[in-house]
Amino acid sequence: MDEEKRISERRQRNRIAATKCRNKKKDRMEFLMKEIRRLTEMNGELQEQVRRLRGEEEQLQIIWNFHVIECRKHIQDGPVNLSVRRNADVL
Repeated sequence: MDEEKRISERRQRNRIAATKCRNKKKDRMEFLMKEIRRLTEMNGELQEQVRRLRGEEEQLQIIWNFHVIECRKHIQDGPVNLSVRRNADVL
């Protein structure tokens, strides 16, 4: 009887350990799936941000190029009388 009781208790402990192991594995998989969803969403947001920033960079590059061209014109033309220019801009 003692031997049967010992085997029965051992089997019970093994069942409990197996259940804990399965639950732990299931919890880990659920955590990893949530993490995949979170990271996938974050990746999409970051890709969108990169796209917007590249567009902004292109716009700033166009503005910069225009500025450089205008500055070169002013340097070649010589100094400009700003007070006269301002009055001309008003008209």
